[in-house]
Amino acid sequence: MSDPKENWYKLARSRSDLELAALAFALKNGHSHEEFAAALWSKGAAKWMGKDTPTPEEYLQREVDSFAWLFPQVEAALIKATPDEAEVEFSASGCPYGWGKDKWARASNHGLTPEDVHRYCREGFRIWGALLGLESGSHPQADGTCILRAKR
Repeated sequence: MSDPKENWYKLARSRSDLELAALAFALKNGHSHEEFAAALWSKGAAKWMGKDTPTPEEYLQREVDSFAWLFPQVEAALIKATPDEAEVEFSASGCPYGWGKDKWARASNHGLTPEDVHRYCREGFRIWGALLGLESGSHPQADGTCILRAKR
């Protein structure tokens, strides 16, 4: 009998691969990273969050909890939390769009570069955060980590 959690991981990875493939398709057909992010992330944040206006910490903790469930291979931790700002750090080993020995292999398989993924991801988090009354976005670092920041 198969492990339900293992099936969930496969589904989450397939969903992530589908999202990368769809991004590549959108870019090849003349759409921007930002247009594609808007098409996917322009509604549903409050329902997912369970409230309209969470604090930055509440929002980012919900993201960390989701990443831990969907992508257990990805290390994400809340590293800063004040009443007006919070930050999550993704380790250099990966993010929801790639992890492991060659974290960009999945993106590359779809003809995408790390910058394509970063640009799309940054805009997706910006849009999602705005729906919750927050300024939000991802910030890739030179050391391979990435900071996801949310502010009031």
